[in-house]
Amino acid sequence: MDIQYEESLRRELVDAWNDGDAEETDTSLRILSHRMRDDEEAARFHFGAVSKIAQGPLPVPTAHMILHDCYRRGWAVSADPTKSLRHLELAMDSGSESARWFFGCYLLGDEKLSPALPPAPQRALDIFRDLARNAEDITVLSLAQRSAASYIASHFTISEVSDDDRQIVDAHASDIRMVIGMDHLHLARFYAGQQNATDYSLPMYKKSRDLLSAGVESRSEAVRKACSDQLAAWGVLPAPTPEPTSTEKAVQTIKVTGMLGGVAIILVVWSFIGLFLMSIAAAINAVMIPIVLGLVVVGLIFSLMRRG
Repeated sequence: MDIQYEESLRRELVDAWNDGDAEETDTSLRILSHRMRDDEEAARFHFGAVSKIAQGPLPVPTAHMILHDCYRRGWAVSADPTKSLRHLELAMDSGSESARWFFGCYLLGDEKLSPALPPAPQRALDIFRDLARNAEDITVLSLAQRSAASYIASHFTISEVSDDDRQIVDAHASDIRMVIGMDHLHLARFYAGQQNATDYSLPMYKKSRDLLSAGVESRSEAVRKACSDQLAAWGVLPAPTPEPTSTEKAVQTIKVTGMLGGVAIILVVWSFIGLFLMSIAAAINAVMIPIVLGLVVVGLIFSLMRRG
């Protein structure tokens, strides 16, 4: 850890706090939160200053978010789920939408906070729904949308959800790149439940197939297997591309070699053509320049004679 750099960050934080600038103080705390989350030594270094600011009069929810994380993980201080929850609640009281989203996630069940915060999935879903529709923080809105869509798709069928919940799921699933983990499988099944046909190769199942195909490309082996198994169960698992035979590899090599050879020949031909044209231009210049100079000289002599 670079002590001088950490000290400079702490000075900036304390100066902003002493000036009574809540916005600047919270900005400095956001910078520290990333460092303290990734480095326990940095967490120990800044814990005292952050605790002092959290106890002060300025509304700085990020200070409470940092302390909630430290007490939850046991970084720079002994783990204490009750104190962790208390700081999270203080962050929510200060208007932090991010704190509300974390609170909702913990209500789904969190091993570290469960002694102080028993799971309450329905309450969590209500929080996600509200944030997904009303959050002013775009990042929180996106996270809540994903959380709500994930829970709805994995716990309800498409016929059971309200129009409002369907809109949340549709908004999240509209960009498959934003879908992560087992949500590929849950969303695929969710949308497939809208149809009654048994032929999953039909166009009406395209969205479900696309979701599963994206899941097959996941970095998680469990997700890849689950999505592949579902495609296989539906009878739409793409056949694996067969390995080329020795003959096919040889033919492909010949094609590539021929293509590269053709390009090389074309370049050589055009090089010769270019050199030929340049030599012609040089020859023309060699003949024409003396002629032009001679004509200029004759013209000058003729002009002088007329004047004389």
